[in-house]
Amino acid sequence: MEAALVMPVLLLFLVLLAAFVQFSAAETALQAAADRAARQTAAHIRPAMLLLQQEGSKLPESAPKDSIDAGYESTSESVRKVDSPSRPQLPDWRQAAAEAAAYLPDPAGELASAVLQGDWKALADMAAEPVGLAVFEPFLRKAAEDTPLEPSRISLASLSLPDLEGGESGFLKLEAEYEFPIRVPFLGKKIILHRTAAERVWIPDPLPSQGGAGVPDSSSTVQITELYPIPARPGRKATLEAVASPGAQVTLEVRYKSGNSVSKHVGTQMADASGHVEWTWLVSGNTTPGQWEVVVTTSDGASASMPFIVQKKG
Repeated sequence: MEAALVMPVLLLFLVLLAAFVQFSAAETALQAAADRAARQTAAHIRPAMLLLQQEGSKLPESAPKDSIDAGYESTSESVRKVDSPSRPQLPDWRQAAAEAAAYLPDPAGELASAVLQGDWKALADMAAEPVGLAVFEPFLRKAAEDTPLEPSRISLASLSLPDLEGGESGFLKLEAEYEFPIRVPFLGKKIILHRTAAERVWIPDPLPSQGGAGVPDSSSTVQITELYPIPARPGRKATLEAVASPGAQVTLEVRYKSGNSVSKHVGTQMADASGHVEWTWLVSGNTTPGQWEVVVTTSDGASASMPFIVQKKG
């Protein structure tokens, strides 16, 4: 009688224990796949950046005949007259270049093709766009092939691309979701796991203008070079490194929803002889998870900022 009562409870406990073990393993594997996909994509994004910066500079597109200003025909010898016979239009070089770029090693080829085809949009959720569905989601599933996950159950929940032209944001951020094979008992609801990964993309500083107008003096520049770990964890330390003029006074502000961080290790530091400056501070255990911002400012007014993610350990 006692065995008939204890055995079902014991079996149920073992089943639940096995499910929790699988759940934890799936979470770890999903985070590893997302991190790997973001890291490898960021490392191969430079060809796409170069194509985006130089797009249209090699072969100009043909302009409609009626769009030429008639007043130009008598002002310069280099401008053709409106009534002159038009040349045959050039082939769609962007499409041809996109097809050629696809032969680059993955994911560089697919990223370059997306740029040339106009599918690259910075600072927007691109999960449902062609670049997300055709490039990142298959690559994310490929990154999970060596894990216990079933790649077909992985999908891209959100995707934010870096701003390769303006340099406003140098982070590639993606959120992966995984449909757990086991459903909630008695309710039949799906269990969806979510994991986020962010990786900084190397973006060079914009070139100064030819005339030198509006270009700040080299002594008033500051640049954030690294922030780690990503994501930051409440109750753990985070480190930010920056480069400024040697001997410059640089102030760090960590801006949360509730206001600036009051950690004693956040504040003003002096750059060393090579211009390097570094802060390590404790992220409060009460910090609300989300995306916040760090801002570094020099004493002469130059500043740089970077978003960062605070996420509780799952």
